[in-house]
Amino acid sequence: MPPRSLYSDLLDAALRAQDQSEGAPSGAEALAQLVRRRHEVIWSQRSPSGQASTTPALADQMAYDMALIRYTRSLGIDCDSEGFGSPQDERRRLERVLASRGIPLE
Repeated sequence: MPPRSLYSDLLDAALRAQDQSEGAPSGAEALAQLVRRRHEVIWSQRSPSGQASTTPALADQMAYDMALIRYTRSLGIDCDSEGFGSPQDERRRLERVLASRGIPLE
């Protein structure tokens, strides 16, 4: 098994903290959070200067990944932070799974 990435470890810790403070959202709440976070990632990539600031962009991506994990879990899809060793690949994979279930995020 390859070693876990720092990003996966941070994502796991953030998910645990969020679950302890907020509990698991309903499916509708999880979907609303996912859509909102996805828009934030898209807008951070379209900053007026053409370059997103690294810290806010990373925070937006982590928030999106957390929402993506929570929503896919609410649908019974097996997903955890360990798959995010390569975040872009895991995002695409989960987005494809959702699209195959009739939930396109585009």
